[in-house]
Amino acid sequence: EGIETQQRELADAREKIADAEKEIAEGEQEYLDGLKTFNEEIADAEKELKDGEEQIKDAAKQISNGWSDIEAGWDEYNAGRAEFVAGKAQFEAQKAAAEQQFALYEQQAEELRGTIAGIESSIAEIDGQIAQVEAAINSGMLGEEELAQMQGTLTTLQGYRAQAEEGLAQAQDGLSQIVSGLESGRAELAAAEAQILAAEQQLDSAASQLSDGERELKDGEKELEKAKQELADGWEEFYEEKAKAEAEAKAAAERAANPTSEELLKDIIEKISQGRNVVVEQTFYKAKRRIAYIDEIRKVAD
Repeated sequence: EGIETQQRELADAREKIADAEKEIAEGEQEYLDGLKTFNEEIADAEKELKDGEEQIKDAAKQISNGWSDIEAGWDEYNAGRAEFVAGKAQFEAQKAAAEQQFALYEQQAEELRGTIAGIESSIAEIDGQIAQVEAAINSGMLGEEELAQMQGTLTTLQGYRAQAEEGLAQAQDGLSQIVSGLESGRAELAAAEAQILAAEQQLDSAASQLSDGERELKDGEKELEKAKQELADGWEEFYEEKAKAEAEAKAAAERAANPTSEELLKDIIEKISQGRNVVVEQTFYKAKRRIAYIDEIRKVAD
């Protein structure tokens, strides 16, 4: 009967050991599964943070390139502004000289208008004289000598008229050239002035765009600093969560093994204290813990 009892107790112990081994194996698997999930989450979080670092580097490079472009833009603008100022000063000098020339042309045109009016008046007077002479010639009241004189006078008057008409044509042509020159000169001056104004507007627009670019870059720098701080906070949180998760995983593994091992050790010591024979198989979790537990069993057995 005693042997049968010991055999039953041995079977019970082995059953408990098997259950314990199963529980340990399940705990180990659970721990391994959790560790795998944890490692994957850690890897994903770390990759996301590293991607964030790369994005920040790219953004910083873009901002740096942007400042280089702005600086080059201001250099180009300043060079263009200096060239514009010099060109405008030259234009103003040319404009002043042109206005003086225009005033001289206007005076000449006015003189020609007076000359034309005088010639036209002379022609009208000559026409009146010619009409009188022709009337006298055609009256039939003149003697041969008087008629010859009148015909000579008519020829002379007609010569004067031809000369006057030639002078009138020259004066009118001169006036036309002066007027055309004035119109053309003023048109060219107005076109040049419009180009100066357009160039100044382009420079003002370029300066405005450069200023807007500077403001955008400064805003970008603020956002970049904010992103850097968020990334630093993210890394700090990552390491804290990683350490916390590792500690929790380790604790979970300990909890998966310790309760069963402690229960088995307590049961074995109790049976030995009662004078019963106990068969102990070294299946405790982890080698160092097996040595410690065997030492406790030996103390009771001795």
